[in-house]
This record gives sequence, structure tokens and C-alpha cells, in this order.
Amino acid sequence: MKASFTACKAKSMLCLLIGLGFCVVLSCATPPSAPQVLDYTPSLRGVSVSGSAPKVSSVTVVPAGADVHLVAETVHFGGDSLTFTWTDESGTEVNFSDHDHTAKSVVWNVPSGEFGFVDITCVVTDLSGDTDQWVEHFEVGVLINSWDVIPPDQNNEIHWGVPEVGSTYIPQYIMSGRITVPAAYTLIIEDSVTIWCSNASKLRVTNLEINGTEDGEVNMKPYADTGDNLVEWGYIEIMQDGVATVTWTNMKKADKGIFVDDSGNATINCSDCSITDCMKGLEVSDSVVTLENCFFIDNNYGAEFDNCILTLNNGTFTGSIDLGLKCADNSTGSCSNITFVDNSGPAVTLIDGSFVEFRDNILWGEGIAFLIGSGYPSTPSIDLRCNYWGNSTVAVINRVEVDRESIATYEFLPQKIDSAADCTP
Repeated sequence: MKASFTACKAKSMLCLLIGLGFCVVLSCATPPSAPQVLDYTPSLRGVSVSGSAPKVSSVTVVPAGADVHLVAETVHFGGDSLTFTWTDESGTEVNFSDHDHTAKSVVWNVPSGEFGFVDITCVVTDLSGDTDQWVEHFEVGVLINSWDVIPPDQNNEIHWGVPEVGSTYIPQYIMSGRITVPAAYTLIIEDSVTIWCSNASKLRVTNLEINGTEDGEVNMKPYADTGDNLVEWGYIEIMQDGVATVTWTNMKKADKGIFVDDSGNATINCSDCSITDCMKGLEVSDSVVTLENCFFIDNNYGAEFDNCILTLNNGTFTGSIDLGLKCADNSTGSCSNITFVDNSGPAVTLIDGSFVEFRDNILWGEGIAFLIGSGYPSTPSIDLRCNYWGNSTVAVINRVEVDRESIATYEFLPQKIDSAADCTP
């Protein structure tokens, strides 16, 4: 009898037809996979830097004179011993605490007095001579841990952010500890400077100029930003009888952006500034304050003024957790063309006999726009006229809350029908 074979492609089987249709099915075995071959060449996946040093566009900022702990991150299936070599971009062995330069973990002794960019190369080698390498990029900044790190010039001025002669490079600055500049000197921070502020660092100065520009803003922010805490550094304190002029400057995650205590008698002029994620954006007492086009964003308190003469014009208070703007202890002056929006607490708190004229402001939302506390006589009235109360469906009278112990009165009519409308009190 003649047998015939038919391939059963649909089932990937081979059928053997014998005689009267009796079928024997033979499975087509899948060829075994090739065994996995491990790569025994050591792989260097990166270099970790101890602490929470900030990284900007893959460049880690470290202060001159610091000890920086570096650890090579490796993957190696070979299991044999690895050696490491650490060098800078010129191939010179870097000054490490581990002087044989063969350890996986080393401490880099960053040179003092040398600023700029440094590339650290780590090369790993196994016993077979196979190698891999990783280049980590650093920028060495100026460590400010004393007021005279940068000495004053013949005009009694201390300048942060002036390039060296023949160079355009502006170093980064790392501020550490409590820095008190003597009253005889003026601290001038030039445009395009970044100041990294270590935990609890404070700058105390009598005469201050921060000369940011639209194209070269000055930034003050935490050196080790954990991402969890609202406050990461202290504040700038303007001392008694001091003068501060601050332009195009951003401050982030401070206890207070600018602070003047109750012995103040200072003069504060800020324009085109942004203060973000602070416990208090400003806390100023007994001073003359001018703010022009300043933004207070996501602070616990936006700004608090006690016994101050205020000129606040243009700008925004938004995202404040407790309150936006507080005027207390007989503060006077004016507030105009300010937008108050999305503040969890009252947008404005007036207390202790403060008579600040509020005109041409925008008060978005349906929460309390003005909280008026105690310390007022029945006359004169607090002037809240010619403001635009946003698109609220809540009556204006319900957006002004007067403390039950206060006898203060207020006027809000006429009011603006839209933000661009003309209004004459």
C-alpha cells in the first residue's frame, strides 16, 4: 500500500495518512532558542553626587572648596575585581581624598578660588582589561560664607557677578550661613546672577542693589530643593535705615523674600520681581515701600506691612494659602492696578487703623476680598471705591468682612463694571 504525506500548515503539524484514513499526527517541534550570552564587559551607568546639589541642564553646581562625595554606578556580570580611575578633562588626576584613584567611591576636594566648568571622567576596568567610562559635568561656584569673600572696592562697594578681566563668564554663587555686610558697604548684585541659598542661609545688609534686567534676571533659590518643604532658606534682611533697590529678581522658597524688622526706617523699592513659594513674600515694618509690577505667587502670606507708607502699583497676588496682602499698624498709602486671584484666605486684610487707598484693582473670585479688623474709628471710611470685583455672583457687600469688634466703615461705590472701565470716585 502506498502512503502519502500532507503538510497541515494551519496547525504547524505533519499528518501521515496511512491506509484507510488512519492518521498519525506528528508535532513540529520549535527549534530551541540560542542560549543567552551575558556581556561581561563592565558598564558604567553614571556617577552619583552626594547630597542634593542642584543640577542645571545636566551640570551639577558645587561650591569651591567643598568636599563632594562621588560614587560610580556600575553593572558587571563578570564578577571579577574592578578598578576605577578618576580624571579631569585634561587627563590630570583630580585631587581626591582617596589618593590611589582606584576606588568606586571617592571624595573630590574641589579647589578653592577656581570657578567655572569641570568635567570629571571615571573609567572602570576589569581584570580582562575591558573598560567603560562616564563623564560627569560640574560647575564650580563661588562659596559665600562670609561677607568679605569678595572684598569691597575703593568705592566701598561689593560686587557679585562681575566677570574677571578679559572674560564674560559669570560664576554661580552659593550662599551659606548668616552673612552680615557691614553698614559701611553697599552690596551690588549684577544682572544674570544665580544665587543658590543653602538651608537657613540669611543675607543681612544695609544698602543693597540687585540690578537684574529683562534679559538677565537675578535668581535666588534653594541650593538643596527637597521638593517637600515650603521653606528651604532664610531671607534678605534690610537693616535699620537701609535702602534696597531690587529689579528683575526672582526669589523662591524662602522664609521671607525681604524682611525689615520693627526698628526698620528702611526704603524698599522693588520692580519687575517675582516671589514664589515662600512663607511670607515680604515682611516689612516701619518703612517706605514701593512695588511696581511685582508678582506674589503661591506663598503662605503674599506680603505683610506694619506701619509702612506704601505705593503698590501693577502686579499680582495669587495662590496665597493664608492671605494675599496684609496692611497693619497704621499703614498708609495706595494700592492700584493689582490683580488678586485664587487666594485661599482673604485677598486683603486691613487692621490696626491702616488706611490704604485701594483703587482700580481686580478682585477675582467669590471669597473674602477685604477683611477689616479692629483698631479703626467710625470715621473716616476705608476707601474701596472704583475696583472691579471680578465675575463673582456674590454681592460686593458679602465680599467685605468686618470684624465684629470693629466699628470701621467702608465705601465701595462707585465700582467698575469691567476691568477696563473708567471710574471716578
